[in-house]
Amino acid sequence: MQKIDKPNYTDVPNIIFDVWMEKLNAEEFKVFLYIYQKSIRCLKEECLLLDMYQHTGLSEVILIKSLYSLIDKGLLNEIKIKYEVKVRDVLIQFQICMEALND
Repeated sequence: MQKIDKPNYTDVPNIIFDVWMEKLNAEEFKVFLYIYQKSIRCLKEECLLLDMYQHTGLSEVILIKSLYSLIDKGLLNEIKIKYEVKVRDVLIQFQICMEALND
């Protein structure tokens, strides 16, 4: 078995699995894990909708619905959606509500 080096994984708080996995549907959970990984590992609070689609396999409509649902459930503080002409894609800016991850 090959060893996994530290930069190749993201620590995920137990509360995400112990509490939130039960409260979120499969799409919301997938989207939240993608956003969490981007925020913690990559130190980014934005991503392109196309990247999110490619990594989650979810449709654009489901992605947007899941993002707004994560706000309603208190895991995201806000999102901003804007069209980026340079890359011809939608840029999504997000902010994780870290208080929701503290038990």
